[in-house]
Amino acid sequence: MTSQDTKTKLKVFYRSVAFQAVIIGLISFTQPGIRGAIGFLGAGGLAKPSTSNVSNALMFAMMAAFAPFFSILTNKAGVKPVAFVGGMGGVFVSSALYENSRSGNQWYIYLGSIISGIFTAAFWTSEATVCILYPDDRTRGLFIGIWQGISKVGGVIAGAIAFSLNLKGTSAKEAVSLNTYIVLFSIQCLGPFLALLLSNPEKLHRKDGRTLRTNITQESLKQRFQAFSKIFKRKEILFLTPLFLVTTFWKPFESNYMAKHFTVRVRGLNSLLTSIVQLLTDVGMAVFLDNKWTSKKIKARYTWIGVNILMVAFFVYSIYIQYWLDHNPQPRIDWNDAAFRKTYIPMVVFIISGEACFNWLYWIIGYFHFSPAEVSLISGFIRSTEALGQTISYAIAYTHPNLLMNVSLSAGLYFAAAPFVTYGIWKYVDNEEVQDYYNSDSELQLESGEFQDERKNAESISVASI
Repeated sequence: MTSQDTKTKLKVFYRSVAFQAVIIGLISFTQPGIRGAIGFLGAGGLAKPSTSNVSNALMFAMMAAFAPFFSILTNKAGVKPVAFVGGMGGVFVSSALYENSRSGNQWYIYLGSIISGIFTAAFWTSEATVCILYPDDRTRGLFIGIWQGISKVGGVIAGAIAFSLNLKGTSAKEAVSLNTYIVLFSIQCLGPFLALLLSNPEKLHRKDGRTLRTNITQESLKQRFQAFSKIFKRKEILFLTPLFLVTTFWKPFESNYMAKHFTVRVRGLNSLLTSIVQLLTDVGMAVFLDNKWTSKKIKARYTWIGVNILMVAFFVYSIYIQYWLDHNPQPRIDWNDAAFRKTYIPMVVFIISGEACFNWLYWIIGYFHFSPAEVSLISGFIRSTEALGQTISYAIAYTHPNLLMNVSLSAGLYFAAAPFVTYGIWKYVDNEEVQDYYNSDSELQLESGEFQDERKNAESISVASI
């Protein structure tokens, strides 16, 4: 093999969809993966949940506001620059949590949350664009599994660090070790540099032998904002919107439940075990969703039914155990206590439900084959809606800290959203085989000028030279 052959193979690997899945997973590991590990410490590792609730509400409010802007910027500048900016966000909130835990400083934790929210909006948008746009149907579940799996491996590593540094904490009133934050936000600093390894969609080497069109458009910002507004008219988006809004609504309950009822070392253990459960769920969903055992329509329906069975189990047990704790107060719960098995083990197992729901949601969005320009805008809408839901949930958790009320409200909202999703899945998901991002004439109406002309004449082409 010549040096030129080796160089060509390396370039092919660098441009491969699998490599992009690994890179976006690694960036996710340094950003939401680390932040999630901190969150699973309970209240961001702080002794008082109220501070964490306010900071999270501020962060997600910024994400909800700025995600649409970054989705449009992705259409103007490309995926890589926006992901680079987004990779800077996590360190602000983590360092703010460190400073608050060290000195009680309040203003920086709120400022850090605001700054982090703006940057994270950029990452969330670029991340969703990559994960919806890049894979083909045959490997979509695998791509999502790699993305989420690597992110959760990061959570496992971060959780192991957090657990080892807080092993001696037996009081429910303690905050986690300061060294926990230092190690974790040091890892987050890698995010922007990993983003430089991403490829834009038109440069991908896909196994199906086709190239994607660029998501960058020469249309004006005004035209892009007009295109964004038309997303609300898309039936594929409308029936999923309620689920976008509530799919993480119960996160404040999970975090505050740990902070209120368990010792610091159990919170450290939770950060580790939760990431492991999520990782195993991601792998299982990847294998299941890419399996050829049945049609897409049947797979979409039965997976959705399975997700709802898991969610019912999670909410019913959560309401039961929180009611029991309200009527049987515990001074603290450590893993040596009799109440540990009842109050903790089922809760960590039920993490499967939320993770399976998240994986299914991104799989079904990718099924609809939006154009590259549309995907960026839709990603911004999805992420903005998710962030809005979390803003509301953390604000409620702060103003109404009753955990039983919080989890009951989350359950009610989820099951209010479920019928809309069920209707959409049964009505709009079929087995039609479509070419990637050349779906229907209705999509032509969303794009003007160059994209309409391009779409009308587009044909599947061979992979361009690299």
